[in-house]
Amino acid sequence: MHVADFVAGSLGGALGVAVGYPLDTVKVRIQTQQKFTGVWHCFRSTCKTEGVYGFFKGMSVPLATVSITSSVVFGTYRNCLQCLLQLKSGSPDAMPTKLDVFLSGLAGGVTQVFWHSVASCG
Repeated sequence: MHVADFVAGSLGGALGVAVGYPLDTVKVRIQTQQKFTGVWHCFRSTCKTEGVYGFFKGMSVPLATVSITSSVVFGTYRNCLQCLLQLKSGSPDAMPTKLDVFLSGLAGGVTQVFWHSVASCG
């Protein structure tokens, strides 16, 4: 098992949330609050009244869930690819075919869907 892929997925997911969350905050505020006339008005008002922290309120849950999900997807992909290569050629370091990459990606996607369905039930 390659732990580095789980760590990379976790960090990648966390950074994706950290970068996208402020933009999503502005979008949602514009959609739900009539007082804003546009993106820049919302951005300036949020900075003025709440500071930079205002763009990151409520980010902890998405940060945790996306980090875990991305970690599982990356780890599943890598471990599935390694298993397929081991089965076909006897070496996990062989060059993967497009089918190997497809099947490993499919396994990662199925795992992600399963993970989301289990997480949303609890």
